[in-house]
Amino acid sequence: MRSATKRIIMHSLMSILERKSMDEITVRMVCEKSGVSRQTFYNHYYFLMAIFEDSFREEVLQSTSENSAHKCEIGFEKVLYFCYAHKKSVLHVYSSRFGNELLVFIEKVAKTLIENGINGCISASDIQISDWDVDFLKFFYLCIFMGTLRTYLKSGIKESPYFLLSRNGVMLENNTRKSLDKLQKLENEESAEDQKGKHSLQSDPFVKLFDME
Repeated sequence: MRSATKRIIMHSLMSILERKSMDEITVRMVCEKSGVSRQTFYNHYYFLMAIFEDSFREEVLQSTSENSAHKCEIGFEKVLYFCYAHKKSVLHVYSSRFGNELLVFIEKVAKTLIENGINGCISASDIQISDWDVDFLKFFYLCIFMGTLRTYLKSGIKESPYFLLSRNGVMLENNTRKSLDKLQKLENEESAEDQKGKHSLQSDPFVKLFDME
């Protein structure tokens, strides 16, 4: 549970970001806006991006904590709606020197959401597939997730994410289980081929491309 002081600092930074680029904001500005001393600020945060990241986590991760079986879909929705709800703040970070740091941070969050979602789906079923294919599926979802997000940010977040989410929803809703079933079937077929000496996944160099670490 976050302290009242942390919440005040978070809200202060997000308020300032509505008007200024992250490049222009200083610790002094945040302290004045939140009414705390520099020492109190540094008791909670060492740098400004950490405040933004906390705001992001609070809205995105907290809302998905009880929906592990569908974290991929719900998490994606929450990320896009966070960007839309805080359009100016997000763009003021994205267009600053912290833009790449923002994308790296969101990608880490996305990996967590995707991994928990897929692992939860596997645990709730009797599916047994290789770690290679689990990593491939995670990589596949991450590409969709980050590719869509980058396009949305580059567009200037001009429209509601409804169109993106509705189309992604049609293609991805409940698709994790179906994909796992199909991958399991494919592995069984490949195993049969391998026993005949016709195919060996272990010799395929491309499987290492999808390492999610």
